[in-house]
Amino acid sequence: MSKHTGSISIRDTIKTSLGLSIRNIKAVFCIALAMMFIPIILSFSFINNETSLKQALYYGLASFTWGILLSPGLFRSSLKLLEIERFSLRDLLPESWITFVRFVSAYFLIRLIVIIGYIFLFIPGLIFQVKLQYTLWLIKDKQYGVVRAMKKSWEMTRGLTLKLMLLNLIIGLLYIPIMLVAAIITIVLIILSKIINADPSLAKILVIDLFLGYFLVFTLLSIGLTYKKIQLTKSEVSAIEV
Repeated sequence: MSKHTGSISIRDTIKTSLGLSIRNIKAVFCIALAMMFIPIILSFSFINNETSLKQALYYGLASFTWGILLSPGLFRSSLKLLEIERFSLRDLLPESWITFVRFVSAYFLIRLIVIIGYIFLFIPGLIFQVKLQYTLWLIKDKQYGVVRAMKKSWEMTRGLTLKLMLLNLIIGLLYIPIMLVAAIITIVLIILSKIINADPSLAKILVIDLFLGYFLVFTLLSIGLTYKKIQLTKSEVSAIEV
């Protein structure tokens, strides 16, 4: 499997995923709006109201549950964008309950493994996170079972762990400039609202949540590109060996 070690270019991955997200900006923001719909609605309800601990917990639980329900559709939509297919809001809905249960089960199992890894000297958590990062893609793309997808993901990342770890770090750092753009837009809206004597609260929430959603889609596109690239490279290697 080490034959595909050099197949991942961090620079090309970031550049391509940025290009994809910009060219499909309408679809990306539709996905972002759908993913952040419940958080946005709940944020609106808390405006000008004192938020209690109970309300905060409700907000967190509702947002988390909504995210879990739409996560399989988010991966499906990302695959469509990667394969240059037309996106529809229906793509965010579960295709089948079997795949949904597999997806959610794998999600929580991976989170548990990664958390245990972080508890034990931190480094194992980073390794587990990278080695298992294609599990959900394989469940959604190839209809694999949970265990098979985890084993396949571990195999796909062989020889690429450090490079993928660096890529994930760089993607995480890009959160700063992306949210900086959101902050600049928010400041402009606040200034405009003062000029026209309007309340900027709703606009601020919408901008921040939409850009958070954009960053989530951009992150998935970046990881999805490496997933597709590794699969393509492996196919080429197999063809040569045959």
